[in-house]
Amino acid sequence: MNNPYIVNVIFPFIMAMLAVFVYIHNPGRLQNRVFLIIGVCAALFILSIFVGYFFEDTPEVTTLLNRLAVMFTLFQVAIHLYFSMIFPMVLIRRLLVALVVICGPVLLLALPVVFTDLFVKNMVIRTLGDHRVMVRDIGILYTPLYAPLVVSYILFACAVFVRQYRVATGGIARKQVLYTALAMAGGGVVATVSCIVLPLMGITRYYQVGPLFMAPLYVTTMAINIVSLRAMDIDQLMAKFALWATSLVVVTALIGVAMTDILTHPHRYNLAGATLLLLVCFMGGLIYMLLIQPRISRRLQRKSYRYAAIVDQFHGNILQLKTLGQLAQLIRRTLDDVLQPENISIFLRQSGNIRFSLALGHKYGGPEIIDVKKDQLGKIPGFDMVIEKEQVAQKKEYEPHRKTGMHYFKKFHCIITIPIIYEEKIIGVINLGPRCRGFYNRAEITFLEKMMTGINVAFSNAMLLDHIERTNKALTRFVPRKGLEIMGHDNIIDVKLGDCVQREMTIVFCDVKGFTALSEQMTPRENFQFLNTLLKCISPVVREHHGFIDKYMGDGIMALFPGGPRDGVDAAIGVLRVLDHYNRRGGMSGGFPVQVGVGVHTGMLMLGTIGEEQRMESTVISDAVNLSQRIEQMTRLFGVSLIVSEAVAAHVGKDEKSNIRHLGHVKLKGKRAPVSLYERFDADPEPIRKLKQRTRTLFEKGVALYSGNDRAPALGCFHGVLATGLDDAACHAYIKGHERLAVKKCGDRNDK
Repeated sequence: MNNPYIVNVIFPFIMAMLAVFVYIHNPGRLQNRVFLIIGVCAALFILSIFVGYFFEDTPEVTTLLNRLAVMFTLFQVAIHLYFSMIFPMVLIRRLLVALVVICGPVLLLALPVVFTDLFVKNMVIRTLGDHRVMVRDIGILYTPLYAPLVVSYILFACAVFVRQYRVATGGIARKQVLYTALAMAGGGVVATVSCIVLPLMGITRYYQVGPLFMAPLYVTTMAINIVSLRAMDIDQLMAKFALWATSLVVVTALIGVAMTDILTHPHRYNLAGATLLLLVCFMGGLIYMLLIQPRISRRLQRKSYRYAAIVDQFHGNILQLKTLGQLAQLIRRTLDDVLQPENISIFLRQSGNIRFSLALGHKYGGPEIIDVKKDQLGKIPGFDMVIEKEQVAQKKEYEPHRKTGMHYFKKFHCIITIPIIYEEKIIGVINLGPRCRGFYNRAEITFLEKMMTGINVAFSNAMLLDHIERTNKALTRFVPRKGLEIMGHDNIIDVKLGDCVQREMTIVFCDVKGFTALSEQMTPRENFQFLNTLLKCISPVVREHHGFIDKYMGDGIMALFPGGPRDGVDAAIGVLRVLDHYNRRGGMSGGFPVQVGVGVHTGMLMLGTIGEEQRMESTVISDAVNLSQRIEQMTRLFGVSLIVSEAVAAHVGKDEKSNIRHLGHVKLKGKRAPVSLYERFDADPEPIRKLKQRTRTLFEKGVALYSGNDRAPALGCFHGVLATGLDDAACHAYIKGHERLAVKKCGDRNDK
């Protein structure tokens, strides 16, 4: 029993344990079940060979064991050919039929191989010098049938693996194919040479080398199957394996050299010397582990360390960003610089959970909308991890969603998707296309997983800020931003009940003339459409002249201008010109022209909030507001479009070059003294504007005479104006002697 080869029986047990572990890892996966058979056949093959050393004195047993080894070899290469057709991608449709076709010849040969001498006549173990070798007499079918069959299975499997490599869509799949093919081809070639070719040439001392060489190769194949889709990339696994193997060799060599020298030359060392030597060797190993190995490790893992620095820098940069656009651009730059994908697309959720719209696309030419319902994504759970196309295609947990997931990757031109999660809900996704060069490795997937944490937090903050900004923007449609600024607030949430401020402003009232008659000719829907169209024309003009609309009042508006009367008058003239253009383009349906009256006044007012805690609004309280509204109402009396108060006229100018004329003093509701009013006719058609400018002096003379209660000369002036061809409604009002026209001259301060 003194045979060093007997210790090799531990290899089949290790291989069998690894094969079982692979199976337990995912028992539902076909590839794992088939690999279990491969591992068991390989273990039984090696066990059949090296157990023979226990029975070297019994040729009958060694012969039977060798025949079993031949049979297990046939089963192993046949199952490996079948495995090459299903790993990593299934290339065949009828799995059972393919298994029967591939393994059929082996099943037919199994009994003849074991129970006849057609393949192996006998096997004996002989001693040649210091070695024990297996000497075998082969049968008549061994060379013409067994050897070609084994080689054919191996070559055919290699050809299938070439096909697998070409159809693989990702880096991990190609590495799986490459390493598995190398293990199978390398082990197969070595085993074929040592167990078949060399014995046929009469060289038997290397018979057991083939099985020993195959063991670590099959272990490597199993390791690929176990870890290639887990947390560590194959390259990293090999690097770490090489690192720790080197460390083990160094430490073992240091201590081994010391122990060998001590045991070989015991007379050189006393107890203290031997202890000191062992201590020095141990310290040398410790220094290597503490100082040298970490440097080698950093060298081997330099890409991972570089990625970690990039992640730290990325997390620092996202804290300085405030908008979704800036964040999307930073993510795009970082991913493009580090990974160089063919395309990048970032989708963010719209209102609800049904649609995601494209927020940023880099070299992306796919759909711009992810429709959860249309794309059948509603039943897919929110995986809080980086999702790879290869994993969806192969891992068990994705099996219920495999078809939908693969359709998603194809439709949106990506092979990696990163969900953006906020409060356990998916608020967006980042899709990455294939790399421009090569494939994504596990270090890069880990890099994306580390980035994902910062991305989720950053997008959550950015979307929250964006929501607040959009809410504020929406609320300013109801509460003007300029009103908030005047009250000293930057945000509507700062507004409190009772907030108010007093200051001088210009008030502009604008109202549609004859709206009641117009509205009777329209349906309720048409009324709203008309008013919204009209206000859409007016509102931009108000904003353009630094004002804001404080209230919409049915068919009219009240606008405030903090900058002064000039802004208010210019805005009023602009509104009239815009409406003239609107009328000339066709106006409202039916061809009715839209006419408005505008009144402008300036004065002190209170701007603040009224209501109660559950419902409040901004409002303006002032006598100047009421006066401005009364002035606008006078546009109907005088048949003009724009009337301003004395205070406004004094500010914007009343010289002869201005398109302005004095309309006289009018008795207004709520005012004890008559109020002096002026017409601005800048927006009138050019012929009318020229006639009003030419007759201004005569008209204002008539107004002055009328106010002084000198009616006969005044009426002569008004008839003179009409004689020029100007159909002036103001002249008609004076000729008829309207009751609101004052006949006693009042001071300029009466309208204050």
